Amino acid sequence: MGKKLVILGGGYGGMRLVQGLLPKMRDDHEIILIDRLPYHTFKVEYYALAAGTESLAELTHPFPEDPRLTKIYGEATSIDLAGKKVEVRDHDPIEFDELVIAVGCVDDYQNVKGAEENAFSIQTIKKSQIASQRLTTLDPFERVMVIGGGLSGVELAAELRQSRPDLNISIVNRGKGLLSPFPQKTQDYVTQWFRDHDVNLINHIQMKEIYPNHAIHENGSLEYDAVVWTAGIKPAPITEVIAVERDHQGRFIVNEDYSLPEHPDIYIIGDCASANFAPSAYLAEMMADRLRDVLLAKWKGQAIQLPQLKLKAVFGSLGKKEGFAIIGDTPLHGRVPRLLKSGVLWLYKRHLG
Repeated sequence: MGKKLVILGGGYGGMRLVQGLLPKMRDDHEIILIDRLPYHTFKVEYYALAAGTESLAELTHPFPEDPRLTKIYGEATSIDLAGKKVEVRDHDPIEFDELVIAVGCVDDYQNVKGAEENAFSIQTIKKSQIASQRLTTLDPFERVMVIGGGLSGVELAAELRQSRPDLNISIVNRGKGLLSPFPQKTQDYVTQWFRDHDVNLINHIQMKEIYPNHAIHENGSLEYDAVVWTAGIKPAPITEVIAVERDHQGRFIVNEDYSLPEHPDIYIIGDCASANFAPSAYLAEMMADRLRDVLLAKWKGQAIQLPQLKLKAVFGSLGKKEGFAIIGDTPLHGRVPRLLKSGVLWLYKRHLG
């Protein structure tokens, strides 16, 4: 008897899982993919859309066509784990035998008053377009403040510096410096790059209130003409109804095969799943590859031994010409890692077809 697998989310994890399962799946099995958008998007490049250096067309790709794949475009509103169904706005409930939750993350505003209402975001393609409308139409010498010194904030500020050399740009960070999870050599290199390119770095700032043109923090205030929030993420709101154990970042504790301990037919991959690594597109894809093997073995009634999960590389951009990477345990800086990142993206798009 065929299985009905529902995949909630067509991002890096969901798309990779669909592509991995279809060539090896029985004809009587069915995948139902639910996503708000009628195409897959390259979320790791949203910073370039916001900075005005990439177009929407360059950051989207259609989902696969296959008679065993049903695509439903709409907003999932609730998940009934016990009843095994997903509610989608303006659509009949969708029942499943197995469910993969790959809905990704949203901004975590950390209870900072006014942040959601007044700061631009690059967490969705629509929000990135809205940010772009403001950032690309600022007058010369106006002030942009990027809140958050992680990978998203760094890439956005660097891209914006190259696309708008006439702006005054600051990165405000609550920690002691940029890219805290990265090796010290990489932190130092990126910090120096921003100093050389006249980007103001403001550390040890804990925001309290965000307004349209100024922010209040513990020791005073900061003024700006546009502010972008990149200072933290959390699992998408639809997962809030799932009352199971989470880690300190709000991500779900899952078994080795990514199933929920209390629900063996419910799987979570990507930004919502607890892991020993920071959330990333690459991690979501690796999780999807492992879950593909788990599901194919399960459907055949076979056991499977999963190897230890290891990330091979992490890439970051500093505009179009420079960047940084951690390949294995080795940090790389300058033009080579930027070329490698571009090559990885090209290969990804080619793999999608």
